[in-house]
Amino acid sequence: MLSSCNSLYLTTSDMLYGTRSSPSKSVFIAWRRLSRRTILLSRYLGIDTIFIHDSPPYLRAFLSTLNIVRRGRYNSILAQLPQGPLLASLALLKKLYKFKLFVDVHTGFLVYDNFKGYILNRPFYTMLSYCNNIILHNHTIYEEVVPPRLRERCIVVYDPWFLLEDFKKYCPSVCEEHEYVVFPASFAPDEPIDEVLSVLSRMKKIKVYVTGNANKHRDIVMKYKSSNIIFTGYIPDEEYYRLLCCAKAIVAGTKREYTALMSAWEALAFNKPLALSYTKTLYRIFAGYAYFYNLRNSKSVEDAIINAISSSQPAKEIYTKLKNETIQQLNQLKKYLHTT
Repeated sequence: MLSSCNSLYLTTSDMLYGTRSSPSKSVFIAWRRLSRRTILLSRYLGIDTIFIHDSPPYLRAFLSTLNIVRRGRYNSILAQLPQGPLLASLALLKKLYKFKLFVDVHTGFLVYDNFKGYILNRPFYTMLSYCNNIILHNHTIYEEVVPPRLRERCIVVYDPWFLLEDFKKYCPSVCEEHEYVVFPASFAPDEPIDEVLSVLSRMKKIKVYVTGNANKHRDIVMKYKSSNIIFTGYIPDEEYYRLLCCAKAIVAGTKREYTALMSAWEALAFNKPLALSYTKTLYRIFAGYAYFYNLRNSKSVEDAIINAISSSQPAKEIYTKLKNETIQQLNQLKKYLHTT
């Protein structure tokens, strides 16, 4: 455990996933929030993750990162973006310590929901040119958002979703309850909470568990909480994945283009039918597996949920195709990471 800045040092053994056979000369650094994707990528690549919990202006995070880089003498460093100041810090330190810099670019670094997101990230956009490789989450954002001058540095890598199958160990041998759907929610601005729950509130025969911390959205809870819509609040991984194990289907969605949802990958990992909002990005990945709905059409939302619940078996060939693609992408990233 690092003492400064409430840093959390995670080895692969800390992450429930096993251990490495030898020390790594690479590390994954994240500030403020640690994503599930970062943890899964670290596991597959066999490297450690250092999470530094701090807030703007990130002075303590910078000093902690400086200490980590100076002591670690890493060959390669991966950064979880956003935040923009993390990229600026590592771009500066790269000149001093001569490591290879990789950035895993979440959508929020390139596409902005609000002025705050723009201010915190857009000024750092040009610093992507200092990176050895830019890791993107899907092909659509590569083709439509990333400027041509940066594309040769880019590699598309899907979330290592198949590693989530490890959590099937939490599945009960017999499901006491299984006539329900799960709506995994982070209550982020891009989530179609109102659009989906307004439809589900009229589908009285369908029980839905809405996961995620809704403390800042008590208005949503008060509006939709009922006998068939249950807000779980934050629940531990063990309880969350047990909930997924016994669900009839998963409902997921985003209002924002270029976003690939972890909840959609979870549906694939747990072999669950999926009702999913239509975007070009999501359709390109999950076509043939998910039942897509139009957020602006409540009948479309209802039909997708009903079709998902009524589905007997998700498309196994799509599962196999996406798993093969993801492993190929991850192995390419691993090759770049360990190439001197």
